Amino acid sequence: MFEGDTMLHNVPLLAHLAKVIVEKFCDGSALVYVPIDEVTIIVQTLQTFIDWPKHLVSPISDTT
Repeated sequence: MFEGDTMLHNVPLLAHLAKVIVEKFCDGSALVYVPIDEVTIIVQTLQTFIDWPKHLVSPISDTT
């Protein structure tokens, strides 16, 4: 999760969403929370920034 980011792909993030980068997923066929034309399922988001509900975000790596 990227704390303090308020924009994603030139669109303001809603307050309950976080900007995340997908590094790992369990079910590649799961639908993304906010689909866009070219991205509708999780497998299409690997190493890509997406918005996701904050309460569903879990860190899997330490970037510090």
